Amino acid sequence: MTRVRPRVLIVAVVVVAVLVGGIIVLVKARWLPWNDAAPCDLPSSVTTGPASDASDIRVAEQGFTQSADYRVSIGAILWNTGKDIAYRTRVSLQPFDSGQRPLGAPTVVEVPVLLPGERVGIGQDTQLTVGTHATSVRVVPDTTYRLSAGVLGSYQPVTATELRTSHPDPQFAGYVDIHYTDTSTNCGSLADGEAAVVYRDADGRVVGGAVNIPGSLIVYRDQHGNTVGGETHLPVSRPCQPGTRDMWITPDGDQPVTADPKRTAIYPYCGVPYSASASSP
Repeated sequence: MTRVRPRVLIVAVVVVAVLVGGIIVLVKARWLPWNDAAPCDLPSSVTTGPASDASDIRVAEQGFTQSADYRVSIGAILWNTGKDIAYRTRVSLQPFDSGQRPLGAPTVVEVPVLLPGERVGIGQDTQLTVGTHATSVRVVPDTTYRLSAGVLGSYQPVTATELRTSHPDPQFAGYVDIHYTDTSTNCGSLADGEAAVVYRDADGRVVGGAVNIPGSLIVYRDQHGNTVGGETHLPVSRPCQPGTRDMWITPDGDQPVTADPKRTAIYPYCGVPYSASASSP
């Protein structure tokens, strides 16, 4: 038994020596696992060619709901079926009446980045003229810039998970305040803008959507002017930054009455700025 201990000690000394030698090599190479000096490969801006048609961008799903106050909530899921990155894709959303006449002017949503094969939600809440009724909507990807693979470096979409929905205004039960966990695995900050919300019913059908700036301040008051809820403090950090943070969105207009909060999805719009010389669609 006494002969085993020296062997164990010798093995331990060898292991320590190997580890120390490895660390010395890493230090000489100026790399440590806790101090990664590799530069971030996200571009600071993107220069594009002319905008092109968005034929590779498909509308995989869409749906809408009109509320009693003549607002139309429109939601859709876009799908990049092409091999290129779709950059600054502009999509128009238009409601129509029973005679296929357009109701008001179309609204436009711009999606910063759609990677090949990626699906991203869009939403819009539109106020119609009193007395008009939407019976259909049309969601059309209009233009996009196509970027070859690798132009955006290691860019990855920012995700929104663990949604928690509340109704902070007792006078308007359709108003929602949706908190979520905003997570970016990117090596640097992305340009932050809006976030889209897509509502689904209990069967999973898209029934509407909206778009708004996440992390906005808002106060809800009752009929007596007393504060009953809202967001009175800014988030600990802006969306689209590396890491994880609590974030929220308070869409304009009502959540559709048929929406199932457990099926609601948030899509942060995080992208890379275009340079001043880039063409605009």
